[in-house]
Amino acid sequence: MWAKALDLLLQKLVDSNFDFSKVAALSGCAQQLGSVYWSYAAENRLSKMNPSHQLHTQMENPPIFSVPCSPVWLDSSTSKECKMLEQAVGREQLVATTGYFVSEGMTSAQIAKISRERPDEYRNTERISLVSSFLASLFTGTIAPMDLADASVTGLLDIKNRKWAVNVLEAIGEDLEKKLKAPVESTTVIGTVSGYMQNRFGFSRSCEVTAFTGDNPSSFAGLGIGEEDVCISMGTSDSLTVGVTDLFVQTPGQENMIMINPVSQGTYLPILYNKNGSLTRERIKDDKCGGSWEGFSEMLEESSPGNEGNIGLYLDLPETVPIGLCGDFRFDMNDQHVAQYEDDRTEVRALVEGQFMAKKIRFEAMGIVLSPSSRIIVTGGASVNTAILQVIADVMNRPVYTQPIPNSAALGGAYRARYSNMRDTSGAGTYAEMVQPVSKTARLVCWPREGAEEVYEGMCQRFRVLQVRAQEIMKVEKEMGKVDTAGKMGKTAIVDNMDPESGYKDKKIVGR
Repeated sequence: MWAKALDLLLQKLVDSNFDFSKVAALSGCAQQLGSVYWSYAAENRLSKMNPSHQLHTQMENPPIFSVPCSPVWLDSSTSKECKMLEQAVGREQLVATTGYFVSEGMTSAQIAKISRERPDEYRNTERISLVSSFLASLFTGTIAPMDLADASVTGLLDIKNRKWAVNVLEAIGEDLEKKLKAPVESTTVIGTVSGYMQNRFGFSRSCEVTAFTGDNPSSFAGLGIGEEDVCISMGTSDSLTVGVTDLFVQTPGQENMIMINPVSQGTYLPILYNKNGSLTRERIKDDKCGGSWEGFSEMLEESSPGNEGNIGLYLDLPETVPIGLCGDFRFDMNDQHVAQYEDDRTEVRALVEGQFMAKKIRFEAMGIVLSPSSRIIVTGGASVNTAILQVIADVMNRPVYTQPIPNSAALGGAYRARYSNMRDTSGAGTYAEMVQPVSKTARLVCWPREGAEEVYEGMCQRFRVLQVRAQEIMKVEKEMGKVDTAGKMGKTAIVDNMDPESGYKDKKIVGR
Protein backbone atom coordinates (compact mmCIF):
# COMPACT_ATOMS: atom_id res chain seq x y z
CA MET A 1 0.00 0.00 0.00
CA TRP A 2 2.76 2.47 0.93
CA ALA A 3 4.79 1.57 -2.17
CA LYS A 4 1.68 2.00 -4.31
CA ALA A 5 1.06 5.40 -2.72
CA LEU A 6 4.57 6.48 -3.75
CA ASP A 7 3.92 5.18 -7.27
CA LEU A 8 0.74 7.27 -7.46
CA LEU A 9 2.48 10.39 -6.13
CA LEU A 10 5.37 10.16 -8.58
CA GLN A 11 2.98 9.52 -11.46
CA LYS A 12 1.05 12.68 -10.58
CA LEU A 13 4.31 14.60 -10.84
CA VAL A 14 4.96 13.01 -14.23
CA ASP A 15 1.48 14.02 -15.38
CA SER A 16 2.18 17.61 -14.29
CA ASN A 17 5.34 17.68 -16.44
CA PHE A 18 7.59 18.05 -13.41
CA ASP A 19 11.30 18.11 -14.32
CA PHE A 20 12.91 15.54 -12.01
CA SER A 21 16.37 16.28 -13.39
CA LYS A 22 16.42 19.60 -11.52
CA VAL A 23 16.12 17.93 -8.10
CA ALA A 24 19.49 18.25 -6.37
CA ALA A 25 18.51 16.47 -3.15
CA LEU A 26 15.43 14.99 -1.51
CA SER A 27 14.19 13.66 1.80
CA GLY A 28 10.83 12.96 3.37
CA CYS A 29 8.93 11.56 6.30
CA ALA A 30 6.30 9.03 7.30
CA GLN A 31 4.11 8.16 10.26
CA GLN A 32 6.09 7.15 13.32
CA LEU A 33 6.33 3.78 15.12
CA GLY A 34 5.15 1.55 12.26
CA SER A 35 7.56 -1.23 11.26
CA VAL A 36 8.39 -3.03 7.98
CA TYR A 37 9.98 -6.51 7.80
CA TRP A 38 12.24 -7.30 4.83
CA SER A 39 12.99 -10.84 3.63
CA TYR A 40 16.52 -12.05 2.92
CA ALA A 41 15.91 -11.48 -0.79
CA ALA A 42 14.89 -7.85 -0.34
CA GLU A 43 18.24 -6.08 -0.76
CA ASN A 44 18.93 -7.83 -4.06
CA ARG A 45 15.37 -7.26 -5.30
CA LEU A 46 15.45 -3.55 -4.49
CA SER A 47 18.64 -3.06 -6.50
CA LYS A 48 17.15 -4.73 -9.59
CA MET A 49 13.75 -3.07 -9.93
CA ASN A 50 12.58 -2.88 -13.55
CA PRO A 51 11.98 0.79 -14.51
CA SER A 52 9.31 -0.29 -16.98
CA HIS A 53 6.99 -1.24 -14.12
CA GLN A 54 5.69 0.43 -10.97
CA LEU A 55 7.39 -0.41 -7.69
CA HIS A 56 4.45 -2.02 -5.92
CA THR A 57 3.87 -4.52 -8.73
CA GLN A 58 7.38 -5.92 -8.21
CA MET A 59 7.10 -6.61 -4.50
CA GLU A 60 4.50 -9.35 -4.37
CA ASN A 61 5.74 -12.39 -6.32
CA PRO A 62 7.87 -13.64 -4.72
CA PRO A 63 7.17 -11.48 -1.66
CA ILE A 64 9.85 -8.99 -0.73
CA PHE A 65 8.50 -8.79 2.85
CA SER A 66 8.74 -11.48 5.51
CA VAL A 67 5.71 -10.06 7.35
CA PRO A 68 2.98 -9.10 4.86
CA CYS A 69 1.08 -6.60 7.05
CA SER A 70 2.93 -3.85 8.91
CA PRO A 71 1.85 -2.99 12.47
CA VAL A 72 1.40 0.76 13.06
CA TRP A 73 1.14 3.00 16.11
CA LEU A 74 -2.63 2.44 16.49
CA ASP A 75 -2.09 -1.28 17.15
CA SER A 76 -3.13 -2.04 20.72
CA SER A 77 -2.75 -5.84 20.64
CA THR A 78 0.64 -5.85 22.39
CA SER A 79 -0.31 -5.54 26.08
CA LYS A 80 1.37 -8.91 26.88
CA GLU A 81 4.60 -7.77 25.25
CA CYS A 82 4.52 -4.46 27.16
CA LYS A 83 4.27 -6.33 30.45
CA MET A 84 6.98 -8.75 29.37
CA LEU A 85 9.41 -5.94 28.55
CA GLU A 86 8.69 -4.11 31.80
CA GLN A 87 9.35 -7.31 33.75
CA ALA A 88 12.50 -8.14 31.79
CA VAL A 89 14.09 -4.68 31.82
CA GLY A 90 12.21 -2.75 34.54
CA ARG A 91 9.99 0.27 34.05
CA GLU A 92 12.40 2.77 35.59
CA GLN A 93 15.29 1.39 33.54
CA LEU A 94 13.21 1.61 30.34
CA VAL A 95 12.40 5.26 31.02
CA ALA A 96 16.00 6.07 31.95
CA THR A 97 17.42 4.36 28.86
CA THR A 98 14.86 4.83 26.08
CA GLY A 99 13.15 7.96 27.42
CA TYR A 100 9.74 6.32 27.88
CA PHE A 101 8.03 3.28 29.29
CA VAL A 102 6.85 0.74 26.73
CA SER A 103 3.26 1.15 25.59
CA GLU A 104 0.98 -0.51 23.07
CA GLY A 105 1.75 0.60 19.54
CA MET A 106 5.45 1.19 20.17
CA THR A 107 7.85 -0.46 17.74
CA SER A 108 9.59 -2.40 20.53
CA ALA A 109 6.32 -4.08 21.50
CA GLN A 110 5.39 -4.75 17.86
CA ILE A 111 8.66 -6.57 17.17
CA ALA A 112 8.40 -8.49 20.43
CA LYS A 113 4.94 -9.76 19.46
CA ILE A 114 6.12 -10.95 16.03
CA SER A 115 9.17 -12.60 17.60
CA ARG A 116 6.96 -14.40 20.13
CA GLU A 117 3.87 -15.28 18.08
CA ARG A 118 5.33 -15.62 14.57
CA PRO A 119 8.85 -16.98 15.11
CA ASP A 120 9.24 -18.33 11.56
CA GLU A 121 8.48 -14.93 10.03
CA TYR A 122 10.86 -13.28 12.51
CA ARG A 123 13.65 -15.73 11.59
CA ASN A 124 13.02 -15.06 7.90
CA THR A 125 13.48 -11.31 8.47
CA GLU A 126 16.89 -9.95 7.47
CA ARG A 127 16.18 -6.29 8.15
CA ILE A 128 13.55 -4.23 9.96
CA SER A 129 12.72 -0.67 8.89
CA LEU A 130 10.53 2.08 10.21
CA VAL A 131 8.02 3.42 7.71
CA SER A 132 10.29 6.42 7.11
CA SER A 133 13.42 4.39 6.34
CA PHE A 134 11.30 2.01 4.22
CA LEU A 135 10.24 4.98 2.10
CA ALA A 136 13.87 6.13 1.79
CA SER A 137 14.80 2.61 0.65
CA LEU A 138 12.44 2.91 -2.32
CA PHE A 139 14.41 5.94 -3.49
CA THR A 140 17.92 4.57 -2.92
CA GLY A 141 17.36 0.98 -4.07
CA THR A 142 19.04 -0.28 -0.90
CA ILE A 143 17.69 -0.88 2.60
CA ALA A 144 18.22 2.56 4.13
CA PRO A 145 19.24 3.13 7.77
CA MET A 146 16.83 4.59 10.30
CA ASP A 147 17.50 8.15 11.43
CA LEU A 148 18.08 8.90 15.11
CA ALA A 149 15.04 11.15 15.54
CA ASP A 150 12.56 8.52 14.36
CA ALA A 151 14.46 5.72 16.09
CA SER A 152 14.38 7.58 19.41
CA VAL A 153 10.64 7.03 19.94
CA THR A 154 10.62 3.30 19.15
CA GLY A 155 11.47 2.18 22.69
CA LEU A 156 14.59 0.53 21.26
CA LEU A 157 17.19 3.31 21.42
CA ASP A 158 19.51 4.35 24.23
CA ILE A 159 18.82 8.03 23.65
CA LYS A 160 21.72 9.31 25.74
CA ASN A 161 24.36 7.22 23.96
CA ARG A 162 22.53 7.38 20.62
CA LYS A 163 22.74 3.66 19.92
CA TRP A 164 20.45 0.66 20.31
CA ALA A 165 19.65 -0.31 23.90
CA VAL A 166 21.16 -3.78 24.09
CA ASN A 167 19.26 -4.74 27.27
CA VAL A 168 15.96 -4.02 25.51
CA LEU A 169 16.92 -5.74 22.26
CA GLU A 170 18.00 -8.91 24.05
CA ALA A 171 14.62 -9.14 25.76
CA ILE A 172 12.80 -8.90 22.41
CA GLY A 173 14.38 -11.30 19.97
CA GLU A 174 17.50 -13.02 18.71
CA ASP A 175 19.87 -11.03 16.47
CA LEU A 176 17.66 -7.97 16.63
CA GLU A 177 20.58 -5.55 16.50
CA LYS A 178 21.68 -7.07 13.17
CA LYS A 179 18.17 -6.69 11.80
CA LEU A 180 18.01 -3.02 12.79
CA LYS A 181 21.54 -1.90 11.83
CA ALA A 182 23.00 1.32 13.25
CA PRO A 183 20.88 4.50 13.05
CA VAL A 184 22.28 7.70 11.55
CA GLU A 185 21.94 11.44 12.16
CA SER A 186 18.80 12.90 10.59
CA THR A 187 20.79 15.17 8.25
CA THR A 188 22.98 12.32 6.93
CA VAL A 189 23.17 11.88 3.17
CA ILE A 190 22.55 8.14 2.86
CA GLY A 191 23.20 7.86 -0.87
CA THR A 192 21.90 8.91 -4.26
CA VAL A 193 18.73 7.92 -6.08
CA SER A 194 18.64 4.44 -7.58
CA GLY A 195 19.02 3.52 -11.22
CA TYR A 196 15.29 2.73 -11.20
CA MET A 197 14.47 6.33 -10.19
CA GLN A 198 16.91 7.74 -12.75
CA ASN A 199 15.60 5.68 -15.65
CA ARG A 200 11.88 5.79 -14.91
CA PHE A 201 11.53 9.42 -13.82
CA GLY A 202 14.65 11.21 -15.01
CA PHE A 203 16.28 12.00 -11.68
CA SER A 204 19.91 13.08 -11.96
CA ARG A 205 22.37 10.36 -10.96
CA SER A 206 23.89 12.90 -8.52
CA CYS A 207 20.58 13.57 -6.71
CA GLU A 208 21.28 13.04 -3.01
CA VAL A 209 18.94 11.31 -0.57
CA THR A 210 19.01 12.58 3.01
CA ALA A 211 17.78 10.19 5.71
CA PHE A 212 13.99 10.18 6.02
CA THR A 213 12.44 10.74 9.45
CA GLY A 214 9.10 10.61 11.27
CA ASP A 215 6.24 13.01 10.59
CA ASN A 216 6.50 14.76 13.96
CA PRO A 217 10.25 15.56 13.84
CA SER A 218 9.89 16.52 10.18
CA SER A 219 7.03 18.90 10.99
CA PHE A 220 9.20 20.45 13.70
CA ALA A 221 11.95 20.96 11.11
CA GLY A 222 9.48 22.41 8.60
CA LEU A 223 8.06 25.05 10.92
CA GLY A 224 11.40 26.75 11.60
CA ILE A 225 10.81 26.63 15.36
CA GLY A 226 13.17 28.91 17.31
CA GLU A 227 15.44 27.48 19.98
CA GLU A 228 13.35 28.95 22.82
CA ASP A 229 9.93 28.36 21.24
CA VAL A 230 7.26 25.85 22.20
CA CYS A 231 5.26 24.15 19.46
CA ILE A 232 1.68 23.04 20.12
CA SER A 233 0.00 20.95 17.43
CA MET A 234 -3.78 20.75 17.75
CA GLY A 235 -5.29 17.83 15.91
CA THR A 236 -7.06 14.56 16.65
CA SER A 237 -4.28 14.05 19.17
CA ASP A 238 -2.71 17.19 20.65
CA SER A 239 1.02 17.45 21.22
CA LEU A 240 3.45 19.93 22.75
CA THR A 241 7.11 19.95 21.75
CA VAL A 242 9.89 21.94 23.39
CA GLY A 243 13.66 21.76 22.94
CA VAL A 244 16.06 20.89 25.78
CA THR A 245 19.83 20.53 25.86
CA ASP A 246 20.05 18.08 28.76
CA LEU A 247 18.21 14.90 29.60
CA PHE A 248 16.33 14.96 32.88
CA VAL A 249 14.92 12.54 35.43
CA GLN A 250 11.27 11.96 34.58
CA THR A 251 8.58 12.24 37.25
CA PRO A 252 6.76 8.91 37.75
CA GLY A 253 3.28 9.18 36.29
CA GLN A 254 4.26 12.22 34.18
CA GLU A 255 6.61 10.50 31.72
CA ASN A 256 6.87 11.88 28.20
CA MET A 257 8.39 10.61 24.99
CA ILE A 258 11.80 12.16 24.36
CA MET A 259 12.91 12.51 20.77
CA ILE A 260 16.36 13.34 19.46
CA ASN A 261 16.27 16.69 17.67
CA PRO A 262 16.46 16.03 13.90
CA VAL A 263 18.20 19.32 13.08
CA SER A 264 20.35 20.17 16.10
CA GLN A 265 22.88 17.60 17.26
CA GLY A 266 23.12 17.03 21.00
CA THR A 267 19.65 18.37 21.83
CA TYR A 268 16.34 16.67 22.56
CA LEU A 269 12.65 17.24 21.97
CA PRO A 270 10.31 15.98 24.68
CA ILE A 271 6.90 15.38 23.09
CA LEU A 272 3.82 15.63 25.29
CA TYR A 273 1.13 13.60 23.54
CA ASN A 274 -2.52 13.75 24.50
CA LYS A 275 -4.90 11.35 22.79
CA ASN A 276 -7.88 13.57 23.54
CA GLY A 277 -7.66 16.61 21.32
CA SER A 278 -9.92 17.92 18.57
CA LEU A 279 -12.49 15.10 18.72
CA THR A 280 -13.13 15.85 22.39
CA ARG A 281 -13.45 19.57 21.66
CA GLU A 282 -15.85 18.66 18.87
CA ARG A 283 -17.96 16.55 21.23
CA ILE A 284 -18.40 19.40 23.71
CA LYS A 285 -19.10 21.77 20.81
CA ASP A 286 -21.88 19.46 19.60
CA ASP A 287 -23.31 18.81 23.07
CA LYS A 288 -23.15 22.33 24.50
CA CYS A 289 -22.92 24.75 21.56
CA GLY A 290 -25.46 23.36 19.11
CA GLY A 291 -22.70 22.09 16.86
CA SER A 292 -21.39 25.62 16.20
CA TRP A 293 -17.73 26.56 16.50
CA GLU A 294 -18.82 30.18 16.53
CA GLY A 295 -20.97 29.44 19.56
CA PHE A 296 -18.06 27.55 21.15
CA SER A 297 -15.81 30.59 20.73
CA GLU A 298 -18.45 32.97 22.08
CA MET A 299 -18.85 30.85 25.22
CA LEU A 300 -15.10 30.92 25.79
CA GLU A 301 -14.99 34.69 25.35
CA GLU A 302 -17.97 35.26 27.66
CA SER A 303 -16.37 33.29 30.53
CA SER A 304 -13.45 34.55 32.58
CA PRO A 305 -9.92 33.15 33.00
CA GLY A 306 -9.92 30.68 35.86
CA ASN A 307 -13.57 29.70 35.21
CA GLU A 308 -14.60 30.88 38.69
CA GLY A 309 -12.55 28.04 40.13
CA ASN A 310 -14.21 25.21 38.17
CA ILE A 311 -11.88 22.57 36.70
CA GLY A 312 -12.72 19.74 34.30
CA LEU A 313 -11.01 16.74 32.73
CA TYR A 314 -12.58 15.42 29.52
CA LEU A 315 -11.08 12.21 28.19
CA ASP A 316 -12.88 10.22 25.51
CA LEU A 317 -9.98 7.78 25.11
CA PRO A 318 -7.70 6.34 27.80
CA GLU A 319 -5.10 9.09 28.17
CA THR A 320 -1.32 8.82 28.02
CA VAL A 321 -0.84 10.87 31.21
CA PRO A 322 -2.29 10.09 33.68
CA ILE A 323 -2.03 6.63 32.18
CA GLY A 324 -5.40 5.15 31.26
CA LEU A 325 -7.54 7.94 32.74
CA CYS A 326 -10.82 8.05 30.82
CA GLY A 327 -14.15 9.82 31.24
CA ASP A 328 -15.49 13.27 32.14
CA PHE A 329 -14.60 14.60 35.59
CA ARG A 330 -15.95 17.95 36.85
CA PHE A 331 -14.89 19.76 40.01
CA ASP A 332 -16.22 22.98 41.49
CA MET A 333 -14.33 25.86 43.10
CA ASN A 334 -14.10 23.86 46.35
CA ASP A 335 -12.67 20.79 44.55
CA GLN A 336 -15.93 18.92 45.04
CA HIS A 337 -16.74 16.38 42.37
CA VAL A 338 -19.97 17.37 40.60
CA ALA A 339 -22.12 15.62 38.01
CA GLN A 340 -22.77 18.64 35.78
CA TYR A 341 -22.15 22.36 35.52
CA GLU A 342 -25.20 24.62 35.46
CA ASP A 343 -23.79 26.89 32.76
CA ASP A 344 -22.65 25.56 29.38
CA ARG A 345 -20.04 28.33 29.25
CA THR A 346 -18.45 26.81 32.35
CA GLU A 347 -18.29 23.44 30.57
CA VAL A 348 -16.61 24.84 27.46
CA ARG A 349 -13.97 26.77 29.40
CA ALA A 350 -13.35 23.85 31.76
CA LEU A 351 -12.58 21.66 28.75
CA VAL A 352 -10.12 24.05 27.07
CA GLU A 353 -8.40 25.23 30.25
CA GLY A 354 -8.07 21.63 31.44
CA GLN A 355 -6.46 20.48 28.19
CA PHE A 356 -3.73 23.12 28.37
CA MET A 357 -3.17 23.08 32.12
CA ALA A 358 -2.49 19.35 31.67
CA LYS A 359 0.24 20.18 29.16
CA LYS A 360 1.75 22.92 31.32
CA ILE A 361 2.13 20.76 34.43
CA ARG A 362 3.71 18.02 32.32
CA PHE A 363 6.54 20.17 30.98
CA GLU A 364 6.99 21.80 34.39
CA ALA A 365 7.43 18.29 35.80
CA MET A 366 10.43 18.00 33.46
CA GLY A 367 11.99 21.06 35.07
CA ILE A 368 11.47 23.17 31.94
CA VAL A 369 11.05 26.90 32.50
CA LEU A 370 10.10 29.10 29.56
CA SER A 371 12.26 32.17 29.01
CA PRO A 372 10.72 35.66 28.71
CA SER A 373 11.42 35.55 24.97
CA SER A 374 9.74 32.18 24.38
CA ARG A 375 6.90 32.05 21.88
CA ILE A 376 4.08 29.53 21.68
CA ILE A 377 3.76 28.43 18.03
CA VAL A 378 0.39 26.77 17.41
CA THR A 379 -0.39 24.63 14.37
CA GLY A 380 -3.19 22.32 13.33
CA GLY A 381 -6.85 22.79 12.51
CA ALA A 382 -7.81 24.49 15.78
CA SER A 383 -5.10 27.15 15.35
CA VAL A 384 -7.67 29.30 13.52
CA ASN A 385 -9.78 29.63 16.68
CA THR A 386 -8.54 32.80 18.40
CA ALA A 387 -10.66 32.16 21.52
CA ILE A 388 -8.80 28.89 22.13
CA LEU A 389 -5.47 30.58 21.38
CA GLN A 390 -6.22 33.24 24.00
CA VAL A 391 -6.72 30.53 26.62
CA ILE A 392 -3.36 29.03 25.61
CA ALA A 393 -1.66 32.43 25.97
CA ASP A 394 -3.22 32.94 29.41
CA VAL A 395 -2.41 29.44 30.72
CA MET A 396 1.16 29.43 29.38
CA ASN A 397 1.72 33.15 30.12
CA ARG A 398 3.45 33.63 26.78
CA PRO A 399 2.41 35.21 23.46
CA VAL A 400 0.83 32.86 20.93
CA TYR A 401 1.79 32.84 17.26
CA THR A 402 0.48 30.86 14.32
CA GLN A 403 2.67 29.64 11.51
CA PRO A 404 0.84 29.80 8.16
CA ILE A 405 2.73 26.85 6.69
CA PRO A 406 0.65 24.01 5.19
CA ASN A 407 2.19 20.54 4.90
CA SER A 408 4.96 21.36 7.35
CA ALA A 409 6.04 17.71 7.64
CA ALA A 410 6.74 17.43 3.90
CA LEU A 411 8.40 20.84 3.92
CA GLY A 412 10.66 19.67 6.75
CA GLY A 413 11.96 16.93 4.47
CA ALA A 414 12.76 19.49 1.77
CA TYR A 415 14.52 21.78 4.26
CA ARG A 416 16.65 18.97 5.67
CA ALA A 417 17.62 17.84 2.17
CA ARG A 418 18.56 21.41 1.25
CA TYR A 419 20.56 21.85 4.43
CA SER A 420 22.49 18.59 3.93
CA ASN A 421 23.22 19.49 0.32
CA MET A 422 24.35 23.04 1.20
CA ARG A 423 26.49 21.76 4.06
CA ASP A 424 28.26 19.27 1.82
CA THR A 425 28.74 21.65 -1.12
CA SER A 426 29.30 25.06 0.47
CA GLY A 427 29.84 24.51 4.20
CA ALA A 428 26.55 26.09 5.30
CA GLY A 429 26.07 27.31 8.87
CA THR A 430 23.50 25.91 11.29
CA TYR A 431 20.06 24.66 10.33
CA ALA A 432 18.51 27.36 12.54
CA GLU A 433 20.34 30.02 10.54
CA MET A 434 19.08 28.57 7.27
CA VAL A 435 15.40 28.59 8.34
CA GLN A 436 15.49 31.88 10.27
CA PRO A 437 13.44 33.64 7.55
CA VAL A 438 10.77 30.96 8.01
CA SER A 439 10.72 31.48 11.78
CA LYS A 440 10.11 35.20 11.27
CA THR A 441 6.93 34.54 9.29
CA ALA A 442 5.07 33.40 12.42
CA ARG A 443 2.14 35.76 13.08
CA LEU A 444 1.38 37.12 16.56
CA VAL A 445 -2.24 36.37 17.48
CA CYS A 446 -2.60 37.17 21.18
CA TRP A 447 -0.81 38.15 24.39
CA PRO A 448 -1.53 36.74 27.85
CA ARG A 449 -3.99 38.90 29.74
CA GLU A 450 -3.02 40.86 32.81
CA GLY A 451 -3.43 38.83 35.98
CA ALA A 452 -3.64 35.47 34.14
CA GLU A 453 -0.28 34.27 35.49
CA GLU A 454 -1.47 34.42 39.11
CA VAL A 455 -4.82 32.82 38.26
CA TYR A 456 -3.34 29.79 36.52
CA GLU A 457 -0.50 29.28 38.95
CA GLY A 458 -3.07 28.36 41.58
CA MET A 459 -5.28 26.50 39.13
CA CYS A 460 -2.39 24.30 37.99
CA GLN A 461 -1.53 23.39 41.57
CA ARG A 462 -5.12 22.25 42.08
CA PHE A 463 -5.16 20.47 38.71
CA ARG A 464 -2.30 18.20 39.77
CA VAL A 465 -4.27 17.07 42.81
CA LEU A 466 -7.54 16.69 40.90
CA GLN A 467 -5.94 14.42 38.31
CA VAL A 468 -5.18 12.00 41.13
CA ARG A 469 -8.74 12.40 42.44
CA ALA A 470 -10.11 11.56 39.01
CA GLN A 471 -8.04 8.37 38.91
CA GLU A 472 -9.43 7.39 42.30
CA ILE A 473 -13.00 8.07 41.16
CA MET A 474 -12.52 5.97 38.03
CA LYS A 475 -11.01 3.12 40.04
CA VAL A 476 -13.89 3.07 42.54
CA GLU A 477 -16.51 3.10 39.80
CA LYS A 478 -14.75 0.31 37.95
CA GLU A 479 -14.67 -1.82 41.09
CA MET A 480 -18.38 -1.15 41.63
CA GLY A 481 -19.14 -2.07 38.03
CA LYS A 482 -20.71 1.33 37.66
CA VAL A 483 -20.21 4.21 35.26
CA ASP A 484 -22.10 7.35 36.21
CA THR A 485 -21.85 10.89 34.91
CA ALA A 486 -18.20 11.12 35.95
CA GLY A 487 -17.22 8.45 33.46
CA LYS A 488 -19.58 9.13 30.61
CA MET A 489 -18.36 10.52 27.31
CA GLY A 490 -21.57 11.80 25.83
CA LYS A 491 -23.10 9.21 23.51
CA THR A 492 -19.87 7.34 22.89
CA ALA A 493 -18.27 4.03 23.73
CA ILE A 494 -14.78 2.61 23.17
CA VAL A 495 -14.58 -0.81 21.53
CA ASP A 496 -11.81 -3.03 20.19
CA ASN A 497 -11.35 -3.00 16.43
CA MET A 498 -9.59 -6.25 15.47
CA ASP A 499 -8.19 -7.03 12.03
CA PRO A 500 -8.63 -10.81 11.59
CA GLU A 501 -5.93 -11.14 8.93
CA SER A 502 -3.01 -9.50 10.73
CA GLY A 503 -4.12 -9.90 14.34
CA TYR A 504 -3.50 -6.20 14.99
CA LYS A 505 -5.99 -4.34 17.13
CA ASP A 506 -6.85 -0.71 17.73
CA LYS A 507 -9.56 1.21 19.56
CA LYS A 508 -12.42 3.09 18.00
CA ILE A 509 -15.16 5.38 19.29
CA VAL A 510 -18.68 4.37 18.27
CA GLY A 511 -22.16 5.74 18.83
CA ARG A 512 -21.35 9.37 18.04
